[in-house]
Amino acid sequence: MARKGDKRGVLCYFDLCLAWYWETADITVVLEGHTGKNFINSTFYCKQNLPVVVKDVLESTKTLPENCSTNIQTYLDQHKADLKRYLDDLMRYMIKRESISMTNSTFQIDVVRDFAIPVVTRYVATFLGFGQKISEVAGDAKGTYSENEIYQHITNYETKWMQRRKDFIRSMNTLIELTQNGTIWEACSWGISQALFGTKEKSNAMHDLGVFVAKEVLKYEKDQEKAAAILLLVCLDFAYNAVVALTATLDGYMDELYRAANPEARWKNDTGKAVSEPQWPAIQALALNGSTDAFAELETLVKRMVQKKVRIPLIRRALKAGDYKFTFDTDDVHIDEGQPVVLDLTAAEEHASNAEAKKFLRMAFQFRIADKFNAFLPQGLASLSLTSMIKFIAQMQNPRRGHAAQGKLKRVRLDSTPEGYANYMAPMRVAWIGQQGKTLKKKEQDKSFNEDMLWPEVHTYLTPTWDQFVAFPMTWKIRFDVFGASDYATYDKDTKQMLEPYGVVKYAAPLPDYLPPWYQPVGPSSVGGSFVTVACTCAAGPGAGRSEQGDIKHSVVPVTTGCGMSH
Repeated sequence: MARKGDKRGVLCYFDLCLAWYWETADITVVLEGHTGKNFINSTFYCKQNLPVVVKDVLESTKTLPENCSTNIQTYLDQHKADLKRYLDDLMRYMIKRESISMTNSTFQIDVVRDFAIPVVTRYVATFLGFGQKISEVAGDAKGTYSENEIYQHITNYETKWMQRRKDFIRSMNTLIELTQNGTIWEACSWGISQALFGTKEKSNAMHDLGVFVAKEVLKYEKDQEKAAAILLLVCLDFAYNAVVALTATLDGYMDELYRAANPEARWKNDTGKAVSEPQWPAIQALALNGSTDAFAELETLVKRMVQKKVRIPLIRRALKAGDYKFTFDTDDVHIDEGQPVVLDLTAAEEHASNAEAKKFLRMAFQFRIADKFNAFLPQGLASLSLTSMIKFIAQMQNPRRGHAAQGKLKRVRLDSTPEGYANYMAPMRVAWIGQQGKTLKKKEQDKSFNEDMLWPEVHTYLTPTWDQFVAFPMTWKIRFDVFGASDYATYDKDTKQMLEPYGVVKYAAPLPDYLPPWYQPVGPSSVGGSFVTVACTCAAGPGAGRSEQGDIKHSVVPVTTGCGMSH
């Protein structure tokens, strides 16, 4: 932490995991007390990276309507049942379209690429009013897009590095134009116009919610292009977070299930703690219940798993230099202009009171792009959609990880990093350096060794070929046996007595690290891909392989897919 007079210029980090040293009020100083004035989302700090219309709405000084948040929340509460049915129909359609049959009774689906991404893309596009432009195959008709194209535009704002600046601007302009010609057009059209020309999107609960929110936005901003930009900002972040949250939450439940089934596995029991009963059977029981109370209880349990498993810290940048009063220091803390401030909501929730925990959990579900327009967000929509997706998967019979590497969520955990030290440095050596530093004077200690945290624990992901970090999950396959009540137990064929309560997900203990593999891995299913370019030795021309008869021999070497999305 850079304090007043400190010239190190390091990353500011409010680490709430030290409850006696930090308080939740410090995060509030950044997120609420100075929203849009002193701190801004990092995405929008460099104004030259933004489309003009986005820059204009972010710099607007207009006062938000007083009752818009209440109106939107009331509408959402009144139509929750319809929204659940809409999401359920959409997910059922995706399962029918994308799942493949492994045997007569076992099916498999990529829960990220073929379920979460298309479901989220569809309902966001429907909310914004251009769902009818999404086609099964891009280019089927003029002006249509595939689900992957729309999702790529959504995620381009998360990859904001210099090399992606043009992609970011292009994606924002494309989505703003689609939104302006979709929900915004419908919200500001008179009834007679819709009667003559029709609505551009088929009416359903999600689209109707988008139109209602658009009307509230238009009360604040009459310019349709600016209103479209605001409505888009409302959607973008919870769309991205929905895919991350689903995969992390479901992986958390699967991890508990596999721990219970395989307590002897060294890599699953390295903490030395007793393996507790998994929550997944209870989640499945609630999912099959169907009552409103059961859904509410399920939503509560899902939120707890989100708090435990999702690691997406907030990053803000200071718009101007200033001195700030935080609870951890009696002196003012100086933050320079442009200095990043990292907020770890997960750590804050773990040591907060019940009221504070609910507040931070709400922040974890809400969008994090343009905080100043938070009043237009349908609070609870992200939680509703996530719970609906978990419920749908829980209604599957014996859902489990896919085979070998296909069933692994390609996620990398980056531990919290002490200032000046890599997170992979030997912990005993770091402790030894700290002890040596205590023999120095206080002023010299800070120069030699600093235990302050530089960066919180975060999760990043790998491409299907495991060769590049990305900000969002791309693939993870699960298997299931049709739909209905699950029974993971295995039974003796003769006596019908239960052998293992979770025998379906039981596997042989892994070999020790010092033993070499006894097989040669082949293909993405086993090792996550081979790091070579696309090539085929049957290409015509000099050096092409030929048979004794002179025909070209076809021989394809292991390849990765050019787009990074393996099948």
